[in-house]
Amino acid sequence: MWNTRFGVGRTPTGDTGYDLAGAQKLAENFLTGYLPEAQIQESHAMPGYYTFDFGRNDTKGMLSVNAFSGHI
Repeated sequence: MWNTRFGVGRTPTGDTGYDLAGAQKLAENFLTGYLPEAQIQESHAMPGYYTFDFGRNDTKGMLSVNAFSGHI
């Protein structure tokens, strides 16, 4: 969806609005309301977005943050 290399909705390349640390903060803020006490367990940088595995004790799901817009 947000993959700037292989995705259908390719966007222009260039400077992103968020680095991995900034995207992780957005993901953590989202998780505070979505699944209290959940933590980011693993992160991956992909072309145009970052993806995060999250959960309380074990992995419960995955979410992605657009590297350009910050949309989750």
